[in-house]
Amino acid sequence: MKKEFITLLGFAGVAAAAGLVWCAAVHGYCKETDYTCVRCRAERHETQLFGGPVVNVVSGAGAPWFAAHVPEHAHEWRWSGRTETHGLLWVSCGCGGRNARHAIWMVEPEEQARFLEQATPEEAETFYAGLESPDLAVQLRSVRMVSDNEKEIRRRRLAGRGD
Repeated sequence: MKKEFITLLGFAGVAAAAGLVWCAAVHGYCKETDYTCVRCRAERHETQLFGGPVVNVVSGAGAPWFAAHVPEHAHEWRWSGRTETHGLLWVSCGCGGRNARHAIWMVEPEEQARFLEQATPEEAETFYAGLESPDLAVQLRSVRMVSDNEKEIRRRRLAGRGD
């Protein structure tokens, strides 16, 4: 009786392990996705290991400036354009595609900081509202606000030199 129970327990263990291996092979055991906050450029790395979430938030590019100048806020997370799913013998990468990555990635953190330093509070809120919109055309208007500011800075530099 005891020997049959041990044998049955052994078969159950092997079946459970085989089920886990099959599930990991077919559906993947690890999925990683990255996001960025459009307000402070913090980065959120989300990992799902066998379905259980692990979230890690780190300071992003330009972190000291944004920490000193951007007030406390609820993060506005937008997809950074990378998702990876790992199986036992395969890796699937999702790296965006046409218009899939959020428009914030068209703006360098330093350019965003320069724009926000000279922007009025109303201009800053218009900028953020545009980035937080689900409409790509509205997001691109916010990006254009920053690029126009960069063009004006360059124009002033050249005018100051007498070129």
